[in-house]
Parts: sequence; C-alpha cells; structure tokens
Amino acid sequence: MTPSRRSKFGLVCVALLVAACSKSEPPKESTEHAQLANEAVADDAVPADVRARIDADLEALFGTFEAPRFAPLDAWKDVGFDPATDAFGRGDAAAAREAFARSAALRFGFELDRVHVGDFEGVHLPEYALDLLLRIRARAAELPREARDADARAEVERWIVGWYPTLAESASLYRVQCAKCHGARGEGDGPTSTTHDPRPRDFRGGVFKFTSRVSHAKPTRDDLRRVLVDGLPGTGMASFGGLSRAELEGSVDYVRWIAVRSGVEKELLALYELDGELADDAANEAYASVWSDWLRADSQAVPVPTPTPDATSERIARGKALFLDATKGNCVQCHGESGVGDGPASYTLEPGGAHESIKDDWGRAIRPRNLVEGKFRGGRKPEDVYRRIWAGINGTPMPALGESKDANGAPLLSEDEIWCLAFYALSLRK
Repeated sequence: MTPSRRSKFGLVCVALLVAACSKSEPPKESTEHAQLANEAVADDAVPADVRARIDADLEALFGTFEAPRFAPLDAWKDVGFDPATDAFGRGDAAAAREAFARSAALRFGFELDRVHVGDFEGVHLPEYALDLLLRIRARAAELPREARDADARAEVERWIVGWYPTLAESASLYRVQCAKCHGARGEGDGPTSTTHDPRPRDFRGGVFKFTSRVSHAKPTRDDLRRVLVDGLPGTGMASFGGLSRAELEGSVDYVRWIAVRSGVEKELLALYELDGELADDAANEAYASVWSDWLRADSQAVPVPTPTPDATSERIARGKALFLDATKGNCVQCHGESGVGDGPASYTLEPGGAHESIKDDWGRAIRPRNLVEGKFRGGRKPEDVYRRIWAGINGTPMPALGESKDANGAPLLSEDEIWCLAFYALSLRK
C-alpha cells in the first residue's frame, strides 16, 4: 500500500527523530534536525508557480496579515473566547461574564465615565477598537446629547464592556502591543528584538516553551494567556496584565493564527519536497491536520498529582540525591552541582578547546537555568516546577523526565520523586 502524503511526512519526522536520538552530541544534533524539520525545504528550491500556489492557498484559508481570517473547517471547534464558557467561571456563565465586563471597566474606566454623563464624543479607545469607536460615534450622531438618556448610556456601556476584537482587530492590537519585539509577522525579529536575551519568541513554528501540556504538545489558550498576564521573569517578556480580558484573548487568537498559518505553510512545503507536486486538496488536508494538533492539546495536560505534598526536609534531601544521581534525575549534567547552570553538558568542546554553548531549536545559544537566581520562567509554584521536570521545555535540550523510562520500561521517576526534585530546585533560590 502506498503511504499517504501525511504518512510520508510523518515518516520523515520519525526518521529525523531517530537520527537525532542516535547522535553522540544530542543538544547540537537535535537542534540541527529540528531546524530541518521546521524549514522543510528552502524557498529558493521551490519553483515560482508552486510558491504562488502555496501563497494563494494560504490567502484563501487565512486571509492576509493585514486582513486575517480563519476559513471554517468541517469539524470546526470554537477558536475564539466565549465569556460564558470561560474556565475561570467554573461553569457559572453569569459570573464569567461579570468578570469579563469588570476587566473592561478597569481598562476603559475613563471612557465609561464619559459615557455615564452622555459624552459619547469624549470616548477615546485604542486604534484597534476602531470599529467600536465608529459605532459609538454613529450613535452619538443619531442622538443629540440631551436625548442620551439612561437607556442609551447603558447601551453604549454594554458595547464597551462586552467588546471582543475581531481577528483583524486582534492583528492591529498585536501591531501595537507585540510587534516591536516579536516582529510584524511573529518571526521574533522586531526592532527591539536584538536588545533581548533570550530573543523574543518566533511564533511561526508553534513551539512554546512554557505550557501545562506534555512535551511537544501545543499550548492551550490558558497557557498563552498566562504568559501574557505573568510575563516571563528574567526575559524581556513583560506582563500585559493591565489589558482587558478581551484584549488578552484577542492577542491569543492572533498568535495562534500566526502559528497555525505557518504550520500549514511548512507542511505544504514538506509535502512538495516529498512528492514533487501538491494535490488539489493538499492545503485543506494540511489545515485540518495542523489545527487538530492544537485541539488535541486540551486533552494532553501534564498529570500533576493533587494535593501538592509538603516540602519536607526529607523530600528536599531526596531531591538533592536525585539531582546528583546520573541514573535518575541527572540534573547535575546541565545545571551543575550547585545549580548555577554550569554542568559539563551546558556546553560542548570545540577543536582547540573552545567552549561552545548549547543551542535551542531556533539555533540560539542558551544556558541551563541558574536555579540559585530563582527566576523560574514557567512559574515558581511547586506544581509549575513539577510540570517543567515532567514535560521538559519545548524547543530546548531540557528533557521530559516524567515521560522517561528505565531499562525495564518502567517510569524513570515516581510522582513523589518528581516532587522531591521540584522542592529541591526551589530550595536553591537565594
């Protein structure tokens, strides 16, 4: 039986994975293979007519960067945010909508003050809420100020506190809030990107380091929102917790749009490299495949046991032993005996004895986390550190110890041993 295009693409990825795992210098080689898998085939190796075909397919499915959209799928699921189904509402739709409106009231308080006195013309909203602002202006033109009674004022207030950006508005929001670091197209190449270490995330690969999911899974909406609200300590990623919930969710929408669009583009390029042609339905198949990976993330949570056990001195001592044990945690190899990130695997020796830093999947030099500094970018709660140990850090050599097996196929570490490692890592903070 001839394998499908999707199957052949999977075989290539498996081959790359096997090759990466067989190398004597895993960090360096895995980076090279990840780049091959991500790039699929260089653009200059694609004939102009094929490139034009791919560009046309992408525009049909996703619109443009100036006017983005998601084409509907047969088995489409909600891509946006609905306050009534917000997880933080714990099933209480009224409470969820109230919290959503409250965030808008805090964000746009001055504008609401003007609405309360009927000064619709005095309302000033961000440029990415232009459609809403024009709607308010049109309402003001319909009603002279003396006719703006309580019902009219309440109507306009509901528009503001219930506003949710379209994808095009979210693109405008991104350009205002995010593009200076992450770049106009999410490539991590904004005008301030060179001033940051580590560099801003390149969203195109759909690889996000700090999530609540198993290794290599896509992030959930909650994962992306958490990074926006909390920022990433020790990096240039600041907190955007001052934005309204609508703005936060719109930002999540647009980042996912960039990643999904890029995923489809890369799969089409890979399929062309495999087959030398693209079938008529290749774009739709790639779209459904890429989107299914994002939907699957909801069922791929790291299994964090509850309740969190106590960080006893015995557990911390056990964590230290596991940290140093080459057959178990073996964290010392990268993080060093004192946890400052200077272990023997934190660099490679080049000809002449020069030290070469290990690299992430974006080809950038990185250093294992200095645990003594106490800057845990994925969160500093014990359960956050548990997830990092269990699932590793996507795009880096940090392994997923919770998924590792011993020689007999049994889990390398028990749940309690992972807790012990988490408590010991946290205890190193100065």
